[in-house]
Amino acid sequence: MGDYTQANDYSAKDGLPAGNANKKILGADLDTELDRISTAIATKAENATDETISGTWTFSKNIVLTKGDDISSASSITLGDGTYFDITGTTTITGIASKGIGSRVVLHFDGALILTHHATDLILPSAANITTVAGDIAEFYEYASADWRCISYTRAGGLGTGAKSLTANSVLLGNGTSDVQLIAPGSSGNVLTSDGSTWASAAAGGGKVLQIVTGTTDTQVDVNSTSFSDTGLTAAITPSATSSKVLVMVSQAVSHNSRSTGQLKILRASTSIFNHIDIGDNDNQRSYHFIPVLDSPSSTSALTYKTQMARHDQTGTINIQRNDDGETAKSTILLVEIGA
Repeated sequence: MGDYTQANDYSAKDGLPAGNANKKILGADLDTELDRISTAIATKAENATDETISGTWTFSKNIVLTKGDDISSASSITLGDGTYFDITGTTTITGIASKGIGSRVVLHFDGALILTHHATDLILPSAANITTVAGDIAEFYEYASADWRCISYTRAGGLGTGAKSLTANSVLLGNGTSDVQLIAPGSSGNVLTSDGSTWASAAAGGGKVLQIVTGTTDTQVDVNSTSFSDTGLTAAITPSATSSKVLVMVSQAVSHNSRSTGQLKILRASTSIFNHIDIGDNDNQRSYHFIPVLDSPSSTSALTYKTQMARHDQTGTINIQRNDDGETAKSTILLVEIGA
């Protein structure tokens, strides 16, 4: 209120004896004092500068923040009078002009823009930039001239300063030094994996069996030459990654005549990955050759594996998948993709 000057001093009346006519206060005198008080209130001008309150104050009523003018986003925004502001526009904000050390303001964002973290000028949670969405609210404290610290940030969706919405079937990720983020499921069969510092959705690995392909044949093939011939046993596989290995397991039915010795090969296309000389000292010797081979094709193309047989020495014929005397011999090839 404005300055008030008392018109009359009534303290002298306190010493007068009761019944003294001068002890009374006249109504005209009271009207004069009330007029002066009313004039002081009516002419009170609001302070042009902020006031500092010291000591301990107790408020029994609500404290209502004064809304300032809407502020258009800019590299450095200047906040006018008030403590609560709507921020419009989409321009990236890198700083806030000084309002006075100790000032606290609340900013309500009307749209998407970027708040850029700065080590002193604009300190943000987790020391990371924030992309706002409409309805986000931030509270800032000016701890040094034009140096502001975000002491509170509330998402319109309530998910912190990182993820803005929670997609169905995704998981939230935070490691204490970066914003909350989302990890989507990715491809079918993916697992949540760690590289020692963070997590990601990735194809299962670590020696996991990714796929199995089999091939069989019971068609007899006779070999009597030292040149290699296909045995009819074959299968194809398409690895899902170049880092995968292929475990090739062969069960080959072989019968020898006239003590012939055979030589068995396993090939990937035309590349030999295994070469084996068997024993055929006994005439009409029948056996199964069980052979496992771990191949590293480094390919994601379709790969065909097969076996070939040749007579290594002696004479006679080698029967592959020999069928006679009411018996049928069957050979099998098994291809297993092993994840890296």
